[in-house]
Amino acid sequence: MGYKQSPALIVAALLLLAVATPLAYGHQVNNGILDARICCTSTGNCAPGSVGIPGVRAIMNCTTLFGNVVTLAEGVSCSTGNFKLGLNNVLGSLAPIVSGILPCGVFVNLPLNSTVCPILSTVDGVLVGVPRVVNTIADPVLGLVQNITVPLFINTTIGS
Repeated sequence: MGYKQSPALIVAALLLLAVATPLAYGHQVNNGILDARICCTSTGNCAPGSVGIPGVRAIMNCTTLFGNVVTLAEGVSCSTGNFKLGLNNVLGSLAPIVSGILPCGVFVNLPLNSTVCPILSTVDGVLVGVPRVVNTIADPVLGLVQNITVPLFINTTIGS
């Protein structure tokens, strides 16, 4: 006596397998972590041996397709000059931000307090950094998360 497979049983097993398998995250990145450091140099960039600046307020803004400025995140640097900004799903997806479709930047207003950084305490302007993707990870709760950094700041000094 042979074993007769039922097509309905096979379909049910395949359906159960499909439902039980986690969905792929797809290509939409909804969250990001911007991790950068600011140091007490004329540009704010960190060279070997540079001292990080604590207590510096950093803001990440993007300009939308309609010309509106949207603040995605802001934070304050810790004692080592590092700051981490959590980027949530504000614009629906981070893909336009990190791909360069939307102009985005990380901004630090100058002057800074002379006790934490004398070099950047005598100039008016803004340190501007362009965010760049380091990697993308799959988080079981958040989905795709991009780790982002600011490779360098540019000092857009208004006067000295």
